[in-house]
Amino acid sequence: MLYADDAAIVSRSTESLEKMMSVIVRVAGLFGLMVSEPKTEIMCMLPKGIEERPFTVSAAGQTYKQTDRFVYLGRTISADGKADREITSRSCRAWKCYRRNIALMYDRRRANRCEETIEATVRKRRLCFAGFVMRMGDSRLPKRMLLGAMAGGMGYRGGQESD
Repeated sequence: MLYADDAAIVSRSTESLEKMMSVIVRVAGLFGLMVSEPKTEIMCMLPKGIEERPFTVSAAGQTYKQTDRFVYLGRTISADGKADREITSRSCRAWKCYRRNIALMYDRRRANRCEETIEATVRKRRLCFAGFVMRMGDSRLPKRMLLGAMAGGMGYRGGQESD
């Protein structure tokens, strides 16, 4: 499985793994790339009941270390197939994120009361809107309504209709 610069190679035997690694090292070399020995790890996953024996895989003069867990695309994969370490890892990362942001959440200096009253806020908004309308052209309806220019018009004659 390849993803950007991360690769996971699956094999059933040590010999086929060595063969695949040598092909990967050779092909990477054709493009001017190299496989980093310190970053490359080998993990053996066996069924229950079979004892794991240490082995080494080498390709192009590099020997890769064996490990019982590694991180692939941010997830911890362990040889025993359990999710204990992954859950612990996620919990630690969440706790670290929480602790980093706790000062922002709880240590803010805020007043218990609003600085402006609601009436002052409404008055301020009305004045802003009035200034916006006053900058409009004289023929615009909002400006004519605000200045009362419509007051000279004729209303409907008569009163309420009754049945």
